[in-house]
Amino acid sequence: MITTETLIHEDSRQLSDRERVKAFLSRTDVKAQMQANGISHEEALSRVDSLTDSEVALIAGKMDHVPAGAGTTYSADGSFWFFLGIALYTIVAAILLWFAFVDDKEKKSN
Repeated sequence: MITTETLIHEDSRQLSDRERVKAFLSRTDVKAQMQANGISHEEALSRVDSLTDSEVALIAGKMDHVPAGAGTTYSADGSFWFFLGIALYTIVAAILLWFAFVDDKEKKSN
């Protein structure tokens, strides 16, 4: 069985590093982000053309190792809910211990 990753890697090997970087810059989500930062698509492509082969190879190599979604804003994943649960548990435990301590103190004073 051929996996999706195998097909993607075979497809990316057929393209040169410069073509891979240009293809990445041609994605609609990347174009929108560049325009939001004031960089036109044509300017980005001309910058890629002005890079040396070793610089383009370095960028293309990093594209393979950067996880998808890196650098995005924090989202409520499992770790958020875990820490929220621990915080709530700690607060409830502290309140219960405080009331138990106050109740014991009142019983001893009577």
